[in-house]
Amino acid sequence: AIDQVLDYIFLERFYFLVEFFFGKSREAETMHAFKRLVRAGDTVIEVGGHIGYIAQYFSKLVGSEGRLIVFEPGSNNLRYIEENLRGCVNTTLERLAVGSTNGLATFYEDNLSGQNNSLLGDYKMADSVSKAAGQELVRTPRAVQVVTLDTYVTSTALQPDK
Repeated sequence: AIDQVLDYIFLERFYFLVEFFFGKSREAETMHAFKRLVRAGDTVIEVGGHIGYIAQYFSKLVGSEGRLIVFEPGSNNLRYIEENLRGCVNTTLERLAVGSTNGLATFYEDNLSGQNNSLLGDYKMADSVSKAAGQELVRTPRAVQVVTLDTYVTSTALQPDK
């Protein structure tokens, strides 16, 4: 079922090998939960789209009548997610971070896989990934635009009918 949904995912650099090795069975339990929860015609918001693996799945689940909005501010991920979502016509990619306040914030991008990008400069999970990969972790700070979900919903067509 999942392997019928994820036809293709664009990968290039060695640090995305985890996607290659785990492929379509990656996070299978989570993917099955999404299949039970998300229906055709739904609107789904994904915060932190990484390279678009789960976004492709959400796009298929919501179908042509549904809508998917994916937030991904990581410059190290955007090339991949843009390619992977190219055929997902029901999907909007927002190159923004999501946070508790609107404005500019420091965003820390990792040099390993882009999976540990964070608004938190001391994101502890990144250190454990670095150790497991046997690679030195480098976090590069850069300014990104941040929006709250409340602001986004009220300023777009996602506002529910009253």
